[in-house]
Amino acid sequence: MPDLRALVANCLIGGEKISDLGEGSLIRDTVTLTCGGRKIFVIQHEKTIKKPVSHFTGKFAETTQILVPNVEESAVPEVLACIDRICWLLSFACQSKVLCYGYDYPSEGRGIRKSVVGTARYFRPVLEIRDGAVIREFIEQTYPAYAHLEKSRTLNVAIDYLLQAERESLPTECRLTFAFVLLENLKHTYALSEGIPFVKGFFRTGTSSNADTISFKAMLTRMFNAVGMKPNLDQVVSLRNSIVHSGVSGLSHHANWIAYEQIQDFVREYLLRLLGFKGSYAMYSNVNGASAVIC
Repeated sequence: MPDLRALVANCLIGGEKISDLGEGSLIRDTVTLTCGGRKIFVIQHEKTIKKPVSHFTGKFAETTQILVPNVEESAVPEVLACIDRICWLLSFACQSKVLCYGYDYPSEGRGIRKSVVGTARYFRPVLEIRDGAVIREFIEQTYPAYAHLEKSRTLNVAIDYLLQAERESLPTECRLTFAFVLLENLKHTYALSEGIPFVKGFFRTGTSSNADTISFKAMLTRMFNAVGMKPNLDQVVSLRNSIVHSGVSGLSHHANWIAYEQIQDFVREYLLRLLGFKGSYAMYSNVNGASAVIC
C-alpha cells in the first residue's frame, strides 16, 4: 500500500533517532510515534536541526515532513485527521503554530497544497522540545485523550487562543483578554460536557429559569477541581471583571504581567492534566527553566 507524506511548518522540535545523510554525516532528525494504531514518522528537515531556532522565529518555516506508511486510499481522511491532532499537540508543546500545509499521496505521487497562516515561535515552550524523546512521550501519552475530547472540549480552539495570546507586540491587556476568553471557552465546554443546565443565557444549578446561576469563578473552580487543581482565582477573576467591563486595568504593567503569567500557568497545567500527561513540564512564569511535575 502507498505511503502518505504530509508537509508541516513551524515545528521546531529535535529528533530522537539518527539518520545517515551519507559521507559520514549523521543527524538526529526523526521521532517515531504510535498514534491511532499506526506508526508515524515525524522527520525534521536538515536545516531545522542544524540551524538555531532564532533562524525560524517570526517566519512561516517549512520545517518537517510526517510520513505514514501503508495507507489505504479509503483511510486517507482518517490519517489526515490524525496528523492534524498531532499538529495541535505539537503547537501546544512548542507554543508555535504547527500547521499541515499539504500532503502527497502516494508519497511520491499527486500532491495537495492548502493556504495556511502562522509563524514559528520559540518562547517559553511547555516542554524541552529539542529533545525528541520528550516529544514522543508527550504525544503518545496525550493523543488518546485529545482524540476523545477534541470535539466536546474544542481543544483546537483552546490551544489557538493560547497561541493568539502570545502574538508579537500585543499590549498586555490584549494578552489578558485572549487569556480570559480562553478561560471562558474552557469553562463553557466543561459545563456542557458535565451536563450542567444552560438556561436563558446562564449555567444554572437546575433546569428552571429561576434556578441560581453559577458564577464564572464557581464554574472555574469546579473545572480545575475536576483534574485535581485548587488554584487561587481571586486575582484572576477580579482582573477579568475589570478588563471585560471597562476595557482597561487599574493595575500596573508589572502586576498585569504577573497575572497573565499566572493564567498561563493555570491553563498549561490544566490542559496537561486533562490530556493525561505525566511528567515534567516548564511553567510559563519560571523564566529560569525550572520544571513542575505532574505525577
